[in-house]
Amino acid sequence: MEEVLFVCTGNLCRSPIAEALLRARLHERGVDGVLVSSAGTMGFSSAATAEARTVAAELGGDLSEHRARRLDRAIVESADLVIGMTADHVIDLVYQAPAAAPRVFKLAELARLAAAGPARSPEQSLRGWAEELGAHRSERPWADSSGDADVADPMGDTVEVYRATAAEIRGLLDPVVAAAWVTG
Repeated sequence: MEEVLFVCTGNLCRSPIAEALLRARLHERGVDGVLVSSAGTMGFSSAATAEARTVAAELGGDLSEHRARRLDRAIVESADLVIGMTADHVIDLVYQAPAAAPRVFKLAELARLAAAGPARSPEQSLRGWAEELGAHRSERPWADSSGDADVADPMGDTVEVYRATAAEIRGLLDPVVAAAWVTG
């Protein structure tokens, strides 16, 4: 079973939306055997926000059963691909699990690297592909000046802002899904 982990601050908005959208995209593509989860650097142990549930559902995702959880080292170490929403999340991830650094990315950075290639080959593990992509970046990705934007936190904002955030996440996931789960 491959494991993908999304990380944000509270695990109430961005990372649950990304989790739900990736699950939906993989289902659409007929991809099985992928455990998609999320966690927060603070993790508040509650449901996703109502706005996050609404916008995820509008895009085919389901957050009705989501419960926020706090990030810990074991979660990071077990994941084959770890995706933070901001540079600060990446810093926290690498601090908690230094050995996972080659497969820890900011979402925008991962999208850029995935679009540039190489695509994952059929015999390549997700972890191997992630580490290969990681080899194409600076030694300290959070200090990279490539211009990869953070995904802004919509917490406390309007549903329209959540929609914009979800659309941004979905757009950033497109090249990742196309490169990591090549089908047909």
